[in-house]
Amino acid sequence: MKNNLLFTIMLMASTMGFAQNGPIDFEAGGNGANWTWTVFENADNPALEIIANPDPSGMNTSATVAKFTARENGEAYAGCESDKNADLGPFVLDATNSTIKIMVWKSVISDVGIKLASPMGWAQVEIKVPNTLINQWEEITFNFSSYLNPPVDQGQLSQIIIFPDFGDRNQDNVVFFDNITFSSGGSSPTGPTVAAPAPTQDAANVISLFSHVYTNVPVDTWRTDWSVATLEEVMIEGNATKKYSNLDFVGIETVANQLDITEKTFLHVDVWSPNFTSFGIKLVDFGADGAFGGGDDAEHQVNINMPAQSQWVSLDIPLADFTGLTTRANIAQYICVSQPSGTSTVYLDNLYFYSGGSAPSGPATAAPTPMQLPENVISMFSGAYTDVAVDTWRTDWSAATLEDVMIQGNATKKYSDLDFVGIETVANQLDITEMTYLHVDVWSSNFTLFGIKLVDFGADGAFGGGDDVEHQVDITMPAQGQWVSLDIPLNQFAGLTTRANLAQYILVGQPTGATTIYLDNMYFYKGGETPSGPSSAAPTPTVPSERVISLFSDAYTDVTVDTWRTDWSAAILEDVMIAGNATKKYSNLDFVGIETIANQLNINNMTHFHLDVWSSDFTSFGIKLVDFGPNGIFDGGDDAEHQIDIMAPAQGEWVSLDIPLTQFVGLTTKANLAQYILVGQPTGATTVYVDNMYFYTTITNINNLDNNVIAIYPNPVKAGNEVRLSADVNQIELFDIAGKLISTFRNSVINTSGLNEGIYFARILTQNGKLITQKLVIN
Repeated sequence: MKNNLLFTIMLMASTMGFAQNGPIDFEAGGNGANWTWTVFENADNPALEIIANPDPSGMNTSATVAKFTARENGEAYAGCESDKNADLGPFVLDATNSTIKIMVWKSVISDVGIKLASPMGWAQVEIKVPNTLINQWEEITFNFSSYLNPPVDQGQLSQIIIFPDFGDRNQDNVVFFDNITFSSGGSSPTGPTVAAPAPTQDAANVISLFSHVYTNVPVDTWRTDWSVATLEEVMIEGNATKKYSNLDFVGIETVANQLDITEKTFLHVDVWSPNFTSFGIKLVDFGADGAFGGGDDAEHQVNINMPAQSQWVSLDIPLADFTGLTTRANIAQYICVSQPSGTSTVYLDNLYFYSGGSAPSGPATAAPTPMQLPENVISMFSGAYTDVAVDTWRTDWSAATLEDVMIQGNATKKYSDLDFVGIETVANQLDITEMTYLHVDVWSSNFTLFGIKLVDFGADGAFGGGDDVEHQVDITMPAQGQWVSLDIPLNQFAGLTTRANLAQYILVGQPTGATTIYLDNMYFYKGGETPSGPSSAAPTPTVPSERVISLFSDAYTDVTVDTWRTDWSAAILEDVMIAGNATKKYSNLDFVGIETIANQLNINNMTHFHLDVWSSDFTSFGIKLVDFGPNGIFDGGDDAEHQIDIMAPAQGEWVSLDIPLTQFVGLTTKANLAQYILVGQPTGATTVYVDNMYFYTTITNINNLDNNVIAIYPNPVKAGNEVRLSADVNQIELFDIAGKLISTFRNSVINTSGLNEGIYFARILTQNGKLITQKLVIN
């Protein structure tokens, strides 16, 4: 009996150790109010206060809340933490408690960060989510479902660390927070349940880094020391897969076995993520000398915007798209980048190069299952709904070939050799006056444009009867090699002024006559209309002003802009106020030119271009930067320019674009920036609101950046070794990636003893008084 009783007590203690004390409500008799909270990295570290709720009128009617004062001269990551050994209590992070929610009241827009830690000092990487509202309560959700528990020797999680105002600030900011809960949250699946599709390329045409189908080349590492990501080797249906969590960027290297891909034409990779919003791949060639930083390196990054989540996405990227990769005989680095930065989880399989073939000719998986309620749908073709009668899925006047095919048991339309194809319901004309959206799922390995024209025969129901109306919407550069789900507001079909006798549906593809398209789930449905304009102002910028060159923002002092709409623009400009914030509104937008010809900008010291845009109807958005060159004259022979296009941007919300200037590969000079051209589609029918247009640098406390004049070698360098410069200098200041000064050296040698592995920046003062900056990688 004694042994059984002891076992029972131990079991109870173990069970109790798996649940954290929550919710943290800061109420008397609850959790949080009487805990020991420590404030850190916040200048004089004013204590966390438990006070009466200053605004019980909103969603939070609690009596008491926590008050955190973020000091102007505190660190960006200033915060507070519970006691390591008490308060929250030891627990295991699992599906029942991995969704953490917190209510915040803030006067500024900035990131809120949360991370969990163990009593032994082990900690997760924080998740950062910005608030979207100011001067009112808002609940923010953090998904920790893909995060790890501590190693066994570090104990269980027992501490919560909160960063209420993560970022630089130019004043003291007071933040109130409350009601921290731990729950399952009913989130999307956190990992794939099926393996990535099996590759079908001929092995003779493949150089494979990772795939069970082919013989793989040697890879030095699947996670370099300078990566910001966690790597796990996992099995999905018996298939070896790479899992990267907490992903900002990860380096993969074949430095010891550099690849010659000059004969290859495509890069293939399969990726799966529950939460990425963009995914990028950078290829780096070390050049003929085979050495990093040897002067002949070449690189280029391709970004996939808004990839499909929670399903395998098969990417077949033409190597021609890596335009900056001017040499391909010594490929040594493959850098995967994801957003949201530091919180993405990405599964990766089948990474290889191949030649000869093209992207996969057809989808391996069926189109997504529709989720609209049947009573809100008029369906023409879908296994999920009852379809109306369709006269034909290919008229006699079509320029396309039609096949009815099955994809994973799902009926699908396949159009090949497509120029245009007509679909008709002439005998059963549709009344869609109560519908608000057209939905269609399309898949193509090669389309560069996809268009849909709707034709209404009017009240007489006859073609050419004098009351016909029609309109075509075009989607440019849709994603290839994956299902693209289009939900097009019917108000985008501006010429379709009547909708009670819909009789023709014309699909158009480019390249003309050479496109193959798979089509499923074509239906109309009714739902909430997208608002025509924003109800809240664009997010407030948080980059310190000393790191910014601003063209338009209430947060900074703006440079002089000649015009916000040139005479050659195809758009209408209005200056409007959104929630008291000055905003540019461009309607009927095809393209608009903005100019600083009289005050050309030198952005050599900048690293990123930022812009906030809002639109209820754009399907793509482009930004072209034009530099007039040293002579400062348009078309003077030394102009440089490059356009970045954002495909399928989110509609009906502020989209914050932070584009690395390295992506503007054609912008070979950046000292005489004079034109900024915004492009929208659908052409001539788009309305876009614009705010916070500025350039900035991510390197803090580092000024006067310049071109590489003095070489650092070796680079990368092993921790503990010395690094030498190619010339004598007066002083070297070494900064970490966050811009914090680490060390100062008075000669031309950097001693890396005591430095952690990672990326650093050396600000070098030359003997002639010039400041230059070089990147240093310690591994």
